[in-house]
Amino acid sequence: MKLSAAVPSVGRLSRNIFAIVGVIAVLSMLALLLLGFIDRHGLCDKRRGSEASAGNTKASVYQFDCGAMGATRTYVMLSAPGADGWRQGDTILTLRGDFPVKDVQLSWKSDHVLVIDVPSGLDLEFVVSRTHGISIEVVKRTRPTPDVGFLTPRSRRLGGE
Repeated sequence: MKLSAAVPSVGRLSRNIFAIVGVIAVLSMLALLLLGFIDRHGLCDKRRGSEASAGNTKASVYQFDCGAMGATRTYVMLSAPGADGWRQGDTILTLRGDFPVKDVQLSWKSDHVLVIDVPSGLDLEFVVSRTHGISIEVVKRTRPTPDVGFLTPRSRRLGGE
């Protein structure tokens, strides 16, 4: 028995190592491409809300509904006026709850004071009071209760007082 037949040559071993490293590199690149596709197109439904600009700052509202995977969250982001608020902005407010994204209203008192009008009864998960020289004021407003027949007192439904 030859000793060289039982022990693999250094050239063959290095080829196998290079092949394994190559396969790992290719799989890593495919994983990154897949994650990039998911990030761009998403697994969640992304809705854009209102935008408001003042000076060199833009505030934008985004809502993500991921169905059973997670709670619906609404984000208010600050960015430069020409930038994509979601990708290049700073999160200043996060709300949790299912409501129309148009219910979050943005307005500027001045170039340095942003007012965010949100419906009451939602879970305020994260809020910043001041960032980049801008003060943030959150105003919770009550939503009008709908006049639904079965919730209305019986006397009003029947025309009484």
